[in-house]
Formats: sequence, C-alpha cells, structure tokens
Amino acid sequence: MDFKVLQERSKMQNEAKDAVRAAGYVASLLVTVGGGKGKVIIDLAQEILEKYKIKRVLYVYDNRRLRDSTVEGFPQELQKWASPELRRIVQCECYQTAYKFRDQEYDLLLSDEADFGLTPEYCKVFFNNKFRFKILVTGTLAPTKKKLLESIAPIVYKLTTNNAEDRGIINKTKYYIYNFRMTESESREYLNWNMRIAKAMAAEKSPQHINYVLGQRKELLYSLESSQVHTRKVMDWLWRNNKQTRLIIFCERTAQADRVCKWSYHGKNASDDNLTKFQNGEISGLAVVGKIKRGINLKNANTAIFKDLSGTSTTEFEQRNGRMKRLKTSEIGTTIFMVPWYKKLDEEGETIWKPTIVDDWIYKATLNLKGIHFENLKL
Repeated sequence: MDFKVLQERSKMQNEAKDAVRAAGYVASLLVTVGGGKGKVIIDLAQEILEKYKIKRVLYVYDNRRLRDSTVEGFPQELQKWASPELRRIVQCECYQTAYKFRDQEYDLLLSDEADFGLTPEYCKVFFNNKFRFKILVTGTLAPTKKKLLESIAPIVYKLTTNNAEDRGIINKTKYYIYNFRMTESESREYLNWNMRIAKAMAAEKSPQHINYVLGQRKELLYSLESSQVHTRKVMDWLWRNNKQTRLIIFCERTAQADRVCKWSYHGKNASDDNLTKFQNGEISGLAVVGKIKRGINLKNANTAIFKDLSGTSTTEFEQRNGRMKRLKTSEIGTTIFMVPWYKKLDEEGETIWKPTIVDDWIYKATLNLKGIHFENLKL
C-alpha cells in the first residue's frame, strides 16, 4: 500500500482511538468500510488489557464466517495484531447466539457491525449483561437506530465514505445508470399494480393492504425477465472490455441470482461455496443475495451491478456497495444500477416510456453519498 495512504489511515485510526480513550473506553465508532475498524478495536483491546489486566472479553459479530474464518474473519485479525494473551481471553460469538446471554460479566465488549445488533432481540446482549468497557463499531447506521446506539455507548467518532475518499483512505467509485425497457406484458402488469396502489391510497385502505400491493409491485420488479436479459448483456460487455473485471451482481431473489450468473451464492447453495471460489480467483463473477451485505471482504471485487435494489435503505446500499471499497486507492470501482422503464400512454394518447419506481429507490439509497454523479451507460 502507498506510504501516504498508510500514513493517512494510521492518522484516522489514531483519531478514533484518541476519541475512545477520552470517553473512558465506553464508546461507539462510525467508520466506513475500508477504514480499518478491526485494527482499531484490537489495538484498543490490547491497550485495555495492558492497562487494566482484564480477563474476559466478549466479541460479537453478525455471521459465523467472519467469526470463525482464519482466512477472512476476526481470528485472522487477532492473529495479525493481537498478543497471545489477548487471543486467549477473547470469546467470539454471533449476535444470533449472544443475545440469549443473561447476567454474564465481562471486562470488555467488542461489538463489530453494531448496526446489525441494534434490533429489539439482538440488543439484549448489551442490556442483559455487564461490561466494564464497551467499544462498538459499525460502517453504517440507520437513523432510526442512532438513539439506541447512543444509549449503549456514545458515538465519539465518525468517518463517512465521502470523508474517507477525500482523505485518500479508500478508493473512489464511478456510478452508472443502465436504462432498459420492460417487455409489453411486464409494462402492463407494472401499470396494473400502479393503478391498484393509487386506488388503495385514495380509498385510504389499511396499511396492511397498501403494503401488500406495494410488495406485489416490488416482487414484479425483482422477477423481470427483461432485467435478467439486460443484466447479462451488461456483464458480457464488461468482461469483453476488461478481462480483469471482478464482478458482483446483487439480486433480491435466489432464483434471479441463479438465472443471471453461472455462479451464485445464497442460503440454498452455500454447500457449493462459490464465495470461496470467487475469493480464490477461480471465478470472476458472482450473483449474491442477502448473504453478502456487510463485513465480508470480497477480494479484488472492482465492479458491482445492482440488478435489484432493496427498497430505499441507505444502510442496505452502503453495506453492499462497501464490498467494492477494498481496492487500492489508485483504482476506481464501478457501480451500475439497472433501471427498468415501462410503457404507457400520455394524455394525448401517445406512447411514452418512463422509469419505474426503481429510479426513486436509487436516489434515496444513495443520499448519504454527497455530490454523487451518475453517468448513463449505453451499450
């Protein structure tokens, strides 16, 4: 890594550690992907061990692969930066297990991907057990969870994606929109759901009914045959133009992931372990669903296609897009959004094409990326 990058990253990490020290080692850090959160919390844990001779450390994370993997998980980071004494006293657990703990006493809590643990169930680990020191870190934080996080440990330091890019700590990304037309039948079905949504709202139907029709329209958008066709077209174009393209395709449904790409990774085919094949460089493309959101470092992934977008959540988007923030700072990542357009008649009876609600979803999902510029990708 370039010396200037290392210097700036080290400076950022020292800023974060100083803020935690000033808070008496009870603190939360919001640090974007690629900022080195893992090293920060291990350095602080090592420091606390040496100062206070602590004996019990609970480390919580959001998935078993990162909890257990000696290749890409926390054990690897412990081996790299922690002393043997610290490694011996760290108990690693997933939130899915740790929230069941009650009346346990630990000297130190290390909470990584803390946003994941801020649910009514999982946050029980923070309140039903005792911790002398608490350090929580996350790359993203839903606005609705900020108050809960502050009640556990105050937020003392923030490093956003924009800040990290400007400081040269992480690579920059170019963003593209690829517009495509739905088929005739898809357009008709989309218009039908739009009308049903409008009628339900005008009639002030129950929230449950409105959510149902909204959900049905979303299911249509997630299952478009035209989306599969055009996504494959973009994939082929990317690989033809650059043999070094390492491509991740984000889908919302496993069936779509399987159809879009020869290799996919989700709960139904985890035994194939295509993720490991991607990490090892055996394959250069991978279609994924919810299993790849946060934490996992997709090695040298330099291009993302958002075939589908999960609603309008900035948190969801940043977690997924963060997988492309592990490149050298001299490299530029590529993110492509697929936007379906539907056909309708205007007031004069003329046929026109308009972007679907996906266009709005993209705008809302990327709100945290200040000054983002979209280019149209035309093939």
